[in-house]
Amino acid sequence: MQYRVRLFDSSAAAIREQLIVAPSKEAASQGFEASGLVVLSVQVAARPRWAPVLDHAASLDVPWWCKELRTLLAAGMTVVEALETLNEEAVGSARARVHATVVGCLREGQPLSAAMQAAAVFPGVLVAGVKASERTSALVDALDDYLRYHEMLDRLRKQIVSAAIYPAVVVALGGMITLFLLLFVIPRFSGMYADLRGPVSWTTAWLVTTSRLLNAHWNVVAGGFASVLALLIGA
Repeated sequence: MQYRVRLFDSSAAAIREQLIVAPSKEAASQGFEASGLVVLSVQVAARPRWAPVLDHAASLDVPWWCKELRTLLAAGMTVVEALETLNEEAVGSARARVHATVVGCLREGQPLSAAMQAAAVFPGVLVAGVKASERTSALVDALDDYLRYHEMLDRLRKQIVSAAIYPAVVVALGGMITLFLLLFVIPRFSGMYADLRGPVSWTTAWLVTTSRLLNAHWNVVAGGFASVLALLIGA
């Protein structure tokens, strides 16, 4: 959340205000108190007029955004100039609303990490990397680090999906074959067990009983199987 902190600087004998993004009022004042400033008041900052209500599910391609911003910064632009250039390319889209929020925070004097956090669409690891780079003026390196991190995660995700395809197919086929045996095959052979004289193992009796029950309610079983399959595909 964004807070407006009113401070007294004893070295300059002046009172000033500063905007800061923090999880609570106590966290917002702790940093200033540690630096020797006197916190007079901490209030929740009102949403600026330029800041629209953002859709947190806005379709912003963060890796693409990092690549474009890195290219413009490497070309010699400032952060504000680079974001304004990106904003001109995305007029009226979700990206334009994100850029408007970030640029608005920067013009208020906030660091880029706080502006990105206010936009609420950037991953925390990227915001943390940008915040660390603000101490060393290495924003381009921070963007490169995030791009390498994203490529590693994307490669790992593809490997996991590829490794899961074969066991998923085996389990699905095994389930379908088992269901077919229980619904159609075993009920047609269950009559011969009724003519047998002598004890029948409890596993055989349980299997025959379960098969008959499933066969009697095959429509419910088919509906449940289709629902589970749809849920798995959706997941």
